Amino acid sequence: MFECRRISNQKDYLDLMKFSFGITENWMRVASKHVGEIFNNDLRDPFGAYDGSTLAAEYLLLSLKMRLRDSVIPMGGIGNVCTSPLYRGKGAVKFLLQKSLETMREKGQAVSLLYPFSRSFYRKLGWEEFDTMLRAKFSPGSIDLPDQKVEVKIEEMEDADGEIREFYNEYASSHYSMILRDEEMWKSDFEFRTDYDVCKKFVKFKREGKTTGMLRYVFLYDNFDKDRGLKFVVTIFLADDVATRHAMFRFLKGLSLQIDQIHAFLPPDFLLF
Repeated sequence: MFECRRISNQKDYLDLMKFSFGITENWMRVASKHVGEIFNNDLRDPFGAYDGSTLAAEYLLLSLKMRLRDSVIPMGGIGNVCTSPLYRGKGAVKFLLQKSLETMREKGQAVSLLYPFSRSFYRKLGWEEFDTMLRAKFSPGSIDLPDQKVEVKIEEMEDADGEIREFYNEYASSHYSMILRDEEMWKSDFEFRTDYDVCKKFVKFKREGKTTGMLRYVFLYDNFDKDRGLKFVVTIFLADDVATRHAMFRFLKGLSLQIDQIHAFLPPDFLLF
């Protein structure tokens, strides 16, 4: 019934995405700009399941790299999986994802990652769940640290500069299951802001002139989590050494007069403090 091919019509791609993810008009302006860049990017491939000339379902294939065991290998990232309301329950997404495995094999991508809307659905197609993050919630005032003996310089910025990007990818190249970020990922991370965001910042930590740590945080009104309200969320927390990690926690501890709880996404084996 369906045919898989690369999507060429940006409006069709956007219309399906808008309906499926409930994108508002304010966000559509950003999404339209982003989609225009995707369609001209060799490392981003929007594929669709077509019923004749009708786009029934779509997904975006990202050609990335990740650390797995002892090597950095090509990885296929799956995103923006959605279906037309006319084709729900008719196997369009299943067909498309089965085809995606063939496409990734042709590209030499040995592994694929995605964030599932249904674990059982993707497991039947060959994906399996594994832990990549520890979600922690703690009060900044509860952080107990030794006296600072090493000078660590701290800089806060709106976007990740070259030093942060280089540090992140070097770190990702040597740590299990981390994905290396390309320029498009950094750009999207900077441009995509919601009406609920208060601020979104990167913080760089340096010792003796070298970047040894970084964190990214988002301060936002969360209308999706069960704990609704204003939240401070640390989405990236990476440090090369203990002194830098202490400096990073000291930065978070300094927020105690304004922030009641910090929500942090950390590596699964991370020892907090």
